[in-house]
Amino acid sequence: MTSIEDNDKYVVYHGIEDGAAIFSLFTRDPDLDFDRAVRRMTMDPDDVPPETEFEDHFWVEIEENEIVTLQFDPEFTEEKKETYEEVEKIHQEMQEASRQELNDDDE
Repeated sequence: MTSIEDNDKYVVYHGIEDGAAIFSLFTRDPDLDFDRAVRRMTMDPDDVPPETEFEDHFWVEIEENEIVTLQFDPEFTEEKKETYEEVEKIHQEMQEASRQELNDDDE
């Protein structure tokens, strides 16, 4: 199976919309501390593995802007979901600290 060291691109499944399976293509950016969504991609829903769930993550092979291979990796999905939860928690803490600072200034 492809590992993240071998492939810096992956896709996240968002469900079926207007008869197409929708994915966001992400790339690892060595200059940033987070992955970056680079474009939305679609494929035939019949080509999506039947056990696929919303927000599952896949390693991907792309040729001429088309998804050629999806490789589902439950561990990768879990790892990314945990990362997103951590980032969301930090974001919420920063928002709360900013609100508190504004309240203190108002007083």
